Amino acid sequence: MSEDQISKNGSKLLLSGLLLLPAVLVIFAPAVYSFKWFVDYSLQVMFLYLGLGFVFLFLTQNYWLSLSWGACIFLCMFLKYTSNQAFSFEKPSGGKIITVANYNISFVDSIQNIVESIRKNDAQLISVQEVTPDLDTLLLSALKDKYPYYCSLKRADFYGMQIYSTLPFEEIDTFQYGDIPNIYGKLKVDGVPNGFAFIASYCPPSYSSQTYLQLKAQLRVIAEHAKNAKGPIVTMGTYNTVPWSPEVQDFKRIAGLNDSRLGIAPTAASSSNPLFQIPIDHIFHSDKLKCTNFRALSYNENAHLGIEGSFEILP
Repeated sequence: MSEDQISKNGSKLLLSGLLLLPAVLVIFAPAVYSFKWFVDYSLQVMFLYLGLGFVFLFLTQNYWLSLSWGACIFLCMFLKYTSNQAFSFEKPSGGKIITVANYNISFVDSIQNIVESIRKNDAQLISVQEVTPDLDTLLLSALKDKYPYYCSLKRADFYGMQIYSTLPFEEIDTFQYGDIPNIYGKLKVDGVPNGFAFIASYCPPSYSSQTYLQLKAQLRVIAEHAKNAKGPIVTMGTYNTVPWSPEVQDFKRIAGLNDSRLGIAPTAASSSNPLFQIPIDHIFHSDKLKCTNFRALSYNENAHLGIEGSFEILP
């Protein structure tokens, strides 16, 4: 083999490695902040490979086409394997169904949009996050007639939360991770001895290695509390990380919870640009519940408000 041929083969091998590098970083990324961007935008990376494949198809570059679409297929399998692997929601079997919704004030430009959505959708249990003291009063005034049972955690920072319920509370309290509060509660449900437990949380976004470590630690604290629940439980909130991330996989393993979102269905919570929207708000549920529906809540079909899931309590 000539030196020229060896050089060409070496260059081709190097370019192949560079082409596959983003997929490798996504699939095998360790749980460190430096790789979080690749993990968060895995879906966009997958579609980039799909688009590149069409370009190579048009240029009749079969080798590069195979690499691009092969990487796309592996990313698709990775995202499906690390998310909810079901292809459809479970069918109701006649048990008691509780509908849960999680809203975030920061996702909208008008508080009235959230009020209208809450009143229209009729969820029995609602968490509203990033509620400031002035908005706390406004929301209570607008919703307490429809939701006679409520709890307000008044804070002037990101961690202000409200819980609304049509069912009475059997218990409700907070537990802390550092100075970050999480709300734990249990609803009284007729015919369900252990009630219906829930944990509502807001996890700050990660901007550095330190804040990423804090995110992972808070998720572990939430998971430990969820693991100790005796009856059916859901955890909900803005976790500021994606379903297929290492920290969420660790969270589900410790807590013994399932993702309510099917596959990689997007809920645009992170950006006004559709190309960079990723699912960062979540509802997870225990094996004592089966998810019969999950959907993103929006206003005028484009402004993200939150998410909603329906769960049948198993005997």
